Amino acid sequence: MASPGLSVSAVSLTPLLSQALTSKDDALLERCLALAYNNQTVRLNTVRSLEPHLALELVRALTSRLARKPSRASAVSAWIASTVNAHAAYLANNEDAKSVLGTLQAGVEARCAVLPLLLKVQGQLDLLVAQIPQDTNARTPDGRAQPVATYDEGMEDEHDSDDSDDDIDDSDDDDDDDDDDDIDDDDDDFM
Repeated sequence: MASPGLSVSAVSLTPLLSQALTSKDDALLERCLALAYNNQTVRLNTVRSLEPHLALELVRALTSRLARKPSRASAVSAWIASTVNAHAAYLANNEDAKSVLGTLQAGVEARCAVLPLLLKVQGQLDLLVAQIPQDTNARTPDGRAQPVATYDEGMEDEHDSDDSDDDIDDSDDDDDDDDDDDIDDDDDDFM
């Protein structure tokens, strides 16, 4: 992002952005995108100053970034919107632009198709959370929830030693030993 006190203008950013797009320098392109991220005026004036063929390259690069990393949608879509608004006439009449914009549209539609499902799940989760009883007595003085149960390893060791004698079965059933004698010697044929 831009350093405090560093003034960025379209006059200074346009040549850098043009160079990044012409040379396909991803690091420089990222720097340009970051410099004008929070300044809509600089972003719009920068893309207006771009040559139309470079505007197409910018849309192509931004579409690729959006497809690779959808979490950047907010920043990338602001640049795409500014570029499409500034160069709409060129983009509408260019065959390459139609292909790039078609890819962009397909990506946006895919993301939008998931939205109703996400909203439905969010509503269901909200209903579940609303049904959880809010026990204000089970809170610490600073407002955090008290644990329902705690694990004390020392208590488990004492409990296990008391119960260990109860788990041993001292009964000797001679019936179990007789079952072993009933095995037929013909079972060796299966091996």
